[in-house]
Order: sequence, then structure tokens, then C-alpha cells
Amino acid sequence: MEGYRGLGQLYPVQLQQPVVPQAEITPYELGGNALGESQIARGIRSAFGSAKAGLQGYGASIADVLGAQQTAQDWYANANATAQQAELDAPRVRTIGAAMESPGNLVDYAAGKFGEFAPYLLAGGVAGLVGRGVGAVAGLRGAELARAGHLAGAASFQPFMAGEQALQMHNDHAARGMSPEEVLLRSQGVGAAQAAVGAAVPNAMAGQLLTRTAAPTIGRTLNQVGVNSLGGGAGVAAIDVLGQMHKGAYDSSYQFNPEQVGEAFAGGVAGMVPVAGAHGLVAHGLDRGVQVPGKVLDTAQTEIGKAWDATKQRASDLIDVIPQEYKDTFKQGLEWVKEKDLDAGEFYDKNLAPVVKVTGAAASALRTTFVDAANRLKTEVGDEVDRRVAGLDPKSLAAAKA
Repeated sequence: MEGYRGLGQLYPVQLQQPVVPQAEITPYELGGNALGESQIARGIRSAFGSAKAGLQGYGASIADVLGAQQTAQDWYANANATAQQAELDAPRVRTIGAAMESPGNLVDYAAGKFGEFAPYLLAGGVAGLVGRGVGAVAGLRGAELARAGHLAGAASFQPFMAGEQALQMHNDHAARGMSPEEVLLRSQGVGAAQAAVGAAVPNAMAGQLLTRTAAPTIGRTLNQVGVNSLGGGAGVAAIDVLGQMHKGAYDSSYQFNPEQVGEAFAGGVAGMVPVAGAHGLVAHGLDRGVQVPGKVLDTAQTEIGKAWDATKQRASDLIDVIPQEYKDTFKQGLEWVKEKDLDAGEFYDKNLAPVVKVTGAAASALRTTFVDAANRLKTEVGDEVDRRVAGLDPKSLAAAKA
């Protein structure tokens, strides 16, 4: 069985029930499958399924710590079922070796990888832009502004990757002796490390759209496309390395698989090339001073505003239909985080430092990023709990603390 493969969990996760074999897919035909668009659709569908499974695993790991074992088991079961469907929805050609067997396979492989990675890259890039925007309003500039974008991008990835780690440990016999608390801390920590690595390239590409280059040339643009594509592959490979090293940290029988890292790198590059190409085209136009027509810009702003309003209403509707027991579970989670008063630095040094030491000089910066984000989250959770207990609005609580 191939197993479940999410973005943050590229090595197979052995699911508790076997995946039903796929029906034979017809060979690639240029006329009936123009540019492999059906493979792109399969990749996107699989990516969303993997993301959903990750979120279900994320919720299950938290519910397990809070003592809601039945809820946790239900969510883990749902995550496994969703992961199985994501595996069935995955593109036809899944390895670089199979892709090299024929031109049709190569096209389908590239199309499928683009579909798998595009949603994550788009989410990371948009989150990075939002983070930079918030940082700019707060007065950040230069490297601090770039760091704000990186943190926002990593925050958008972390729940999915942490949930994938939790699901992997739940299904792994080698992790059966772990307490729910250990599973939660490991999944959150490794998920944060993977998210920080995964968000680096999307955030850098977002920054390139905001920074103008003097004397832009086709050669320079093509070079940037190549660098971004290789960077995307390196990021996916690094995520895989972190995942494998974490598994090796608790499973002494696990053997590191370099071939798997190469597969991750190849898939990351294949998925990044179309995105990097489109990004390079836009960046080149901006560098040359190409202006967007005013009417087009106004229309885009109007449509974005409508979409944002609809999204807010949809989110409000979803909150209204969430069962009260789930809301209570979430509230208990906030209170647990506050009561534990976890030392993020101590946790990082004990559990994550051995895993990320392979990153060398980047390890120190990664520790700082993780600890800062964790301490900020801990403070915000504490403030939110205090506010709800006291029945205050956020401004009143801030004034009281001042």
C-alpha cells in the first residue's frame, strides 16, 4: 500500500484500513486530456483531502490531551478515512521514475505535482503578503517586515503539518507508548519546524513581487524562475528530512531513506516550475513598469471585497452550527495552554534541536522564530482566557493591564 502523503508528511503513513485499489486509468492522450488538466484537478483534490486529514488529526491530538478520548478516536478515524480518499484522488503518475518512462507520463507527473502543491504555495504566498501588510502598518521595515511575512506563512502551514504528524504517530506502532501530551508536543513542534521551512520560498516570492529590480532582463527573470523552482524542491526535501529524522528519533528501527528525499525534491521542483514561471512573468512586468489598467484594478478590488465579505459571513455561519461540546473542548484547550505555562525554549532544546540540527546555521534562527511565535501565542491565549473570564472586551483588558 502506498500510504497517505501530505505536504508535511511525505513518507508513507500506514493507515489502519487498506486503501481500495484504484481502477485502471487510461493512458495519457493529448487530444482527450489536453495539457494534463485532469491530473491537475486530481492533484488539487488530493491536496485538499490531505489538508482536511491534517486538520482532523490536529483536532484529535488536542481532544486526546483534554481527556475527550471518544472525540479524539472519532476524529482520528475520520482523518484516516479522509487520508485514504486523498490517496485515491492522487494523480496517476506519482514518482519521477515512472515519469521518465514516457513523455505522456512526464507531462502527467508535472501536472499532478503542480495541482498538489499549488494550493499550499498560494496559501503561503497570500499569508506572507498579509503578514507583510500587517507588519508595515505596525511600522516594521526591511528584515523585520520579511520576518513578519515568513511567520504569517508558517502559521498558515503549521496546523496541517502538525496534524499530519499527529496522525502518523497515532497510526505508528512504534509510537503507541507515547502519552497524548507527548504526541501533541511532538506534532506541534515538528509541524512548526516543517512549516517554517515550507513557508520560506512562498514568502520570498511574495517579497519579490513587492521589490523592484533595476534594469530587468529576460535572463535575470529566467534565472530567478530557476532559483525559485530549485528552492521549492529544496524546501519540500527539507520537510521530508525533518519528518524522517523525527521518526528516527522515537523509532530506533527506522532507516533514513535518501531516495525518498530525492523523490521529494523532484516533486517539489516539478510542482514549482509552473508557479515560478507565472510569478516570474508578473514580476518581470512589474519591474518594467507595466501598469494594470485602472478599470481592471477597480473591478478586481470590488470582486475581492465581495469575496471577503462572503467569506466572513460563511465563517460566521459555520461558527453558529459548531456543536457546543466542540466549543467547550476548544475553550478547555485554551485554559490548558494557559495553566501549563509551557517553556517554549526548554521544549525546543529537548525535543526539536536534535531534529533540526541538520539545518546547520539556520537552526539558531529557527529556534528564535519558534520560541518567539510560541511565547506570543501563549500570551495571546492567556489574554483571551482572562478576557472571557472577566467579561471584558479586548480594549478594556489592555487598558487594565496598562
